[in-house]
Amino acid sequence: PPDAIVIEGPGIITGGAPVKIAEGEPLRVAPSRIRNRIEKYAWADEGDKVRIYIDDANVVALIKDSTDAVSCSFDVQSMNLEMAQSDTCVLALDIPQLNEEIDPQESAYRVCLGKRITVTLKKKEDKKWYSLKKK
Repeated sequence: PPDAIVIEGPGIITGGAPVKIAEGEPLRVAPSRIRNRIEKYAWADEGDKVRIYIDDANVVALIKDSTDAVSCSFDVQSMNLEMAQSDTCVLALDIPQLNEEIDPQESAYRVCLGKRITVTLKKKEDKKWYSLKKK
């Protein structure tokens, strides 16, 4: 405003006109992927292994013809299965805290086209699991 009092002097920052920092291409941000959780699955303790069975209709529709959209990763205490539904949408089963430790190198997954996905978790210790997730 015209009647504003501007205080100036050493050590006082008064602002000023905008200054362009750099020239170049505008920053392009990749679209974030929407993560839909796989809610329906079954699991079973089978001695030295635990198996997770996923035969939800949404999953079966995605694995009708190809296994390319499916990926699975394992860590000592977690597992993550993802399936690309589209370029911007992923269907996922993420278990960040398994009940006990597993051997990631010996754990695996298998896709039966048009039927189900079976995830096999190799237990680190051969003891009974009463829950899949740590409480």
